[in-house]
Amino acid sequence: MRKKRWLSLGITAIAVVLAVFTVCQLWSYYMESPWTRDGRVRAEIVNISPYVSGIINLMSVQDNAHVKKGDLLLKIDDNQYQLAVATAEANLANAEVAMMESRLEAHRREKLNISAISKEEKQKYVAEQHSTEMQFKAAKSALEKAQLDLKRTAIYSPVNGYITNLSEHTGNYITTGQPTLTIVNTQSMYIYGYFLETQLSHIHRGDKATISLLSDKNKPIQGEVESIARGITDYSNKTDNDGLHAVNPTFDWVRLAQRIPVRIKITEKPDDLLLVAGMTCTIVLKKR
Repeated sequence: MRKKRWLSLGITAIAVVLAVFTVCQLWSYYMESPWTRDGRVRAEIVNISPYVSGIINLMSVQDNAHVKKGDLLLKIDDNQYQLAVATAEANLANAEVAMMESRLEAHRREKLNISAISKEEKQKYVAEQHSTEMQFKAAKSALEKAQLDLKRTAIYSPVNGYITNLSEHTGNYITTGQPTLTIVNTQSMYIYGYFLETQLSHIHRGDKATISLLSDKNKPIQGEVESIARGITDYSNKTDNDGLHAVNPTFDWVRLAQRIPVRIKITEKPDDLLLVAGMTCTIVLKKR
């Protein structure tokens, strides 16, 4: 009986020691290698808006198509803008003729003797010369603007990426400043991991990261901590109609740690791995 008792106590002690050791190892791993399952693939989203209004007469891309920087995306009907350029050119020619004539008149009267023309009349022709010069400059600026508007009827891609959520088509009327196309910049992909605030003291810029996508856990991505966010929304910070703080009279005894965004730069990824902005992933960090 005594042997069985000691054997039972020994087994219990060993189990306790193993449990404590396991907990310590897990705690050490958790603190030394912070991880989260709340990770997202993100990218810079470029919204394309036209500088001029008009009807789309050529749509050169399709939804989800790949485009390169400088590729033609769409073209707006430019008939009215060609007419505007022609009108501006005619106005500039007339303004130039008027300016040259006023210069000749002012120059001719400047040489006349004081007895042949009064000082006030000379000043009148000089003022007219300045006025026509200003009109010429205004006409030149108007022509440059008309030419620029004509050039802007063709819209080109500013980045390498993929067209997404395309809703505009040939024949649609688009207006200045209206978002028309959206491009996901494939050269700007990065990872956002949301870590508990209790883990932040163990996260530093430059820490290495291993990222596993939910879509393919067998092809890990390597990364590096780039920065830590410095602010998140405080949902308890509310204001009433009088501009005073609206403080909740109750307080939750169970306080949940907030999740803080950590930006991670992608340093290495498998060539055949598809990255889509918005994908979820698991992130494990390791100290430098």
